[in-house]
Amino acid sequence: MGTTKIKWDRIRYGGDSSQFVDLYSPVRSRESEVMDMTSPIRPQILRAGEVSVLSVERLADFKRTRTAVCFIHGGYWHGESDLSEMEPLVDDLVAAGIEVANIEYRMMGVGGGWPSSYFDLAASMDALYLSGISRVVLVGHSLGGQLALWLASVSARFSSSSGMLQDGGSVVVSGVVTLAGITDLISFADRGLSGDVVRIFLGGMPEEVPHRYIAVSPLELLPLGIPALVVHGKKDSIVPIDMSRKFVQTAKSKGDSIETIEIDGEGHFDLLDPRAHSWGLARHWIRSVCNKRNA
Repeated sequence: MGTTKIKWDRIRYGGDSSQFVDLYSPVRSRESEVMDMTSPIRPQILRAGEVSVLSVERLADFKRTRTAVCFIHGGYWHGESDLSEMEPLVDDLVAAGIEVANIEYRMMGVGGGWPSSYFDLAASMDALYLSGISRVVLVGHSLGGQLALWLASVSARFSSSSGMLQDGGSVVVSGVVTLAGITDLISFADRGLSGDVVRIFLGGMPEEVPHRYIAVSPLELLPLGIPALVVHGKKDSIVPIDMSRKFVQTAKSKGDSIETIEIDGEGHFDLLDPRAHSWGLARHWIRSVCNKRNA
């Protein structure tokens, strides 16, 4: 067995330094034989409206897989966190030959908040589509889980209402995984679980700007209409596991196809360890969704 060769693109979807996606594409042996993988790859910038897509001219004929797994990091809305949190899980899937995108977006302190951070996630999907990706499986941790569920919901509704299931203008979300995700922003804010951060991020408390919470809180967006997996550690002291349980119960009552994994002895950040039992189970679910869509 040889070493898996990877093509890496940094796709910028806006002018801010935090608006980009790192896309990792395993290169099959046939393609790698005609490429000099040791020399640096110099990207060119292709303009598509307001989106700048990084591509590589000499790899223009490389056909990507139909489905990519997209990671969305958390960080409690603060700009101190970035996509590097997800890199161990990214590396794990890339080593298994899966095409992976790791998304960076603006958070508080670096231009994010309402509604900029949500616009960034939507723009990242358009940028991936322009780069040749047609379907995605979303994986988010903590706040990233909330963003992944929101993105899955709005994408599913847009695709369904417009009939754009195959040849539309953006990617289709095939599945979504939340790792200790914040599934109920209203309860999270009311219980003061983040101090003042949610209020600052969304511009008010639920009673002050209810339309904003309703628009982005995953519990308010059910049913999702796509397969979902909810993963939570029973030792999580940051995001209460009862939120995930309520979300799963409500989703099932509304007809969603949703599975849940609860792991004894794992806390909030243990779910980011590729050696964790929870990730092994989540990886199996992700691969099954990817294989189903690529068949």
